[in-house]
Amino acid sequence: MPSVHRSIVCVSGVIKFVALFGCGRDFRTPAEAMLKTWALSPDFKEWEEDTRALSIADIWASESFNQMGLPHVIPVSPVLSITEDGVMYAVLNDIERVPAQIDDFGNVVRRGHLVAKANYMIRFDINQNKVLSSTKLSEPASLSWTTPNFFATDFTAYLSDHKRAEDEAGKVGARAKGKRKQMEY
Repeated sequence: MPSVHRSIVCVSGVIKFVALFGCGRDFRTPAEAMLKTWALSPDFKEWEEDTRALSIADIWASESFNQMGLPHVIPVSPVLSITEDGVMYAVLNDIERVPAQIDDFGNVVRRGHLVAKANYMIRFDINQNKVLSSTKLSEPASLSWTTPNFFATDFTAYLSDHKRAEDEAGKVGARAKGKRKQMEY
């Protein structure tokens, strides 16, 4: 599931790619799982590593991560901010695995299952290895956050552009109305 471990966005006119490596089925240790970003060259011919690679262990060890009391779980759905270079958003899912219950005869009494304890959205500065903010997403916690589908956008830019277009249309209309009045005289 690519969206769980990587995404691509345009940040200030530069196409950037973020990926979490070593977090899938082959996950061994937090020190081996890495967060990396790349930027596409201006000629669109090659990808250049954009920031230093961070291990998940580095992220968990950061002072800000621990001060916020965040769970030591693998971030999912990394999305780079399109307005703040070096800032990533990701989801932390604190999930408990409840084992199956088996009776004395080896029969499954209750199947094993997952229980969501908490879901968080973090805003993370990759260059400084610092959590800038965190928000608890849902209460009660939900397993639906384990594979969220996010895309980077700046809705406020649309609203600003829309407002600016309305203002310009109003000015053009006012000028046209003024010219018609001048022609009537």
